[in-house]
Amino acid sequence: MPDLVRRRGILPLDRRRLRIDNVHPWFVADTIRYYVDHPQHRAAIGEPAEYQRLWHALTSAPIGPEQGTLPRPTLK
Repeated sequence: MPDLVRRRGILPLDRRRLRIDNVHPWFVADTIRYYVDHPQHRAAIGEPAEYQRLWHALTSAPIGPEQGTLPRPTLK
């Protein structure tokens, strides 16, 4: 079955761990939440076009109350 496994996207420096300490925690949390809610987009993770689509989806204005009501802190 290993021939059915395929890897896409950027390979981490350490295959067991992917560094996220240089990524804002809100972005990490929102990204995980997004892919939980939209599993159809998971196959494209690691593709440049998917990153652009995800960035646009996460930075667009919320369209309803289900998007959350807590204000985000301002980054300085």
